[in-house]
Amino acid sequence: MASRVFWPALLLSYIIILFEAAATAAVTAATDGPVCPQEAVIVPNGGFDSGSLDPWNVDQIYPTDSSVILVSPGNDSPYAVQLSAAYGAALMQNSIPLCQATHYSISFEYKVTEASSICALYVTAKRSNRHKSTISVPMVLGDWTTASLTYNDYISQVFTILTVLDCSFDTTHATVLVDNFTITPIGSIEPPDCPRAVNVENGDFETGLLTPWTPANTSENPPAYNIVSPGYNSEYALQLDVPTTNETVLYFLGRVDGLCLDYEYTFSFALNWGGYDYPDTGFSNISESSYGCALYVSPYACTEQQPPYYPPNVTSGWQEYSFTCLAASSTKPVIQILLDCETEYDEPAIPAFDLQLDGFFVELAT
Repeated sequence: MASRVFWPALLLSYIIILFEAAATAAVTAATDGPVCPQEAVIVPNGGFDSGSLDPWNVDQIYPTDSSVILVSPGNDSPYAVQLSAAYGAALMQNSIPLCQATHYSISFEYKVTEASSICALYVTAKRSNRHKSTISVPMVLGDWTTASLTYNDYISQVFTILTVLDCSFDTTHATVLVDNFTITPIGSIEPPDCPRAVNVENGDFETGLLTPWTPANTSENPPAYNIVSPGYNSEYALQLDVPTTNETVLYFLGRVDGLCLDYEYTFSFALNWGGYDYPDTGFSNISESSYGCALYVSPYACTEQQPPYYPPNVTSGWQEYSFTCLAASSTKPVIQILLDCETEYDEPAIPAFDLQLDGFFVELAT
């Protein structure tokens, strides 16, 4: 059956993911774009001169052993932020407005007051965990030092600054001051020519044939498959005839034209679970403790995304579905469809049913 394992993340990744929901909400809420081209970018409270941390967000992995506080003085300023940690601490600001297709330099000042060879300070400019630029500075005692990193984005007009003190082990401790975050435009970049609509070959099965979709099964009792009529607002659809089973897995691979790297795309399709009837309504989550059937749709280009899955909806016939992914590759033009059904062998089998798919379509999300 298909693997449903989530791999554990390193501490730095954990901290970034911890903030992801807040970052997404803030980016969505930022509706007013900047006046472009920009001569300068204001980092709200970038020098902490307000005497508070607002609008920065704070996280302490182990609050008893870490802190993120304002201290005085800063570097030629009233205040700086002190990150002190035995494991990890983070400071983040969302929704800083930028111009599209512009190259930026992001600088900050830091001073290490308590050093450790296995700790490091990471500063990241990011739209998402895939599209980001990071610099790390070693924890070496010294005076105030300026560091910088570069960042550009073809798409988004807002981004996030994430500052992380990462020690990785609770047997060490480090402290660093940070101050005076600035952003400076340093040039323009030419975005790639990305068509809005991306062709999915025979995505609505309009040829009346399965080609170029390629089936593959990994079970002893695989579903049959054929092209049926009518489809969903079309002449044809792909139908899977699933036999009575305790376990079955069936893959289909389709082809999609190349995607532009680091662009977000919306994948859409229609799904009809037909006569599915089982006491469990399908996987309630991606885990070994749930039984029934679920459908997964996975673009290979979105290599860092867990495949979206769709449990049975047996009351409404055809349903439209869509999901957005960030293209992590421009050279993997494949869509995988996976039907995965499983029950315990001492439990009742899943009765035979049919499932239909149609209308695969891909377009830029922005």
